[in-house]
Amino acid sequence: MGVIVARYVKPFADPAWFYAHITLQIVGYAMGVAGWVTGLNLNDEDATGGDPGKHGAIGGVLFGICTLQMLALFLRPKKEHKLRKVWNLYHYSLAASILILGIINTTASSSGRFGICTTTLLLHQFLSWASSTSLKDLRSCRRLRNGVEHTLGYWWYLAA
Repeated sequence: MGVIVARYVKPFADPAWFYAHITLQIVGYAMGVAGWVTGLNLNDEDATGGDPGKHGAIGGVLFGICTLQMLALFLRPKKEHKLRKVWNLYHYSLAASILILGIINTTASSSGRFGICTTTLLLHQFLSWASSTSLKDLRSCRRLRNGVEHTLGYWWYLAA
């Protein structure tokens, strides 16, 4: 949820999006810690419904990356600082890694249908991101007129 707030609410609610993003990320991290601790206690293959080795290994890596991402809160330079671009690259790269690994880990011990739905959603998000970066100048005017456009992303352009 914190990623959604950062991506879709940021252009419309400048200071509020940041505090909502941080709050949701901290709550999500706390839930992740609870899930990780629970996962450490579940070594029974019947309880997980899949291969606990693969799921547990991805979960451990994911937990480590999430912990690094939480440290970004304390290492964040001011907007004017010369290292802000490096920090942004660090923050966005870890966020993308967390999302991808989280989806892979979720589908690692799930049915095939869930994996297909997840892949479809990822493809939609990628196409939305690709259209927003290539049409940035054109979109800036439209985004101010219609806040819903940013949420609909790529599919809005297909219908237009």
